[in-house]
Amino acid sequence: MSSFVRFRVFLLFAAGYFVSYVFRGVNLGFAPLITHDLGLSGVDLGLLTSLYFIGFAVAQIPVGVLLDHFGPARMTARMLVFAAAGIGVFGASSGLVSLMVGRLLIGVGVSVCLAAAFKASAQHFPVTRLPLVNGFTMAVGGLGGVVVGSPLSSLPQVATWREVCFGLGAFTPRCADAHHQADIVTQFKGTWHIMKSAAFWKIASFPMVTQGVFFAMQSLWICPYLIDVMNLTAAHVSALVSVLGFAM
Repeated sequence: MSSFVRFRVFLLFAAGYFVSYVFRGVNLGFAPLITHDLGLSGVDLGLLTSLYFIGFAVAQIPVGVLLDHFGPARMTARMLVFAAAGIGVFGASSGLVSLMVGRLLIGVGVSVCLAAAFKASAQHFPVTRLPLVNGFTMAVGGLGGVVVGSPLSSLPQVATWREVCFGLGAFTPRCADAHHQADIVTQFKGTWHIMKSAAFWKIASFPMVTQGVFFAMQSLWICPYLIDVMNLTAAHVSALVSVLGFAM
């Protein structure tokens, strides 16, 4: 396989993970604008943020099974349609309910991005290269965390938050594939076997707790805390969030 094909595979799937990172933190940059335009409370913002993660989590098992069945490119293309639709609904919303629907669709849509990137890399790169390639994929996602800081926060100076949402929907990449692998029943049986494993839960419990705290802080609460409690300006907060996103 040529180096160009491998680079193209990396670029497309890393872009998908980048988009998922941006979508995750879009509330952070838009929170003041959304609350002003639609009269939302802090509780409402917390609910909107959590719906992304609920949709993301609920979709993991079926998406994982379908990812093995249809292949990473085909599944990513189909799932990102949900994400693009979700950010479109979010941007067109005039009330809390439609915002909730949009965030839920976004969470479901991007739930495949990281797993698909890892699987595509495993299919196209030698095993010895996988740690490096996967590390670069994670780094590109971290750049998405940078974008939700200063760059995203500065966009409403030249466009409305709704227009930015529509732009993000248009940017969402598309992929295509025709891989067809093991039957779905076999895949679900394998997933159930893993879910019954005590070793799996011992490994999974720690990142569930630590990443949950990090996502909650970075995706919403760190911004109002730094402004309201630490008395920092919005520009300083955006810069700090960008640094945090790059570090992670």
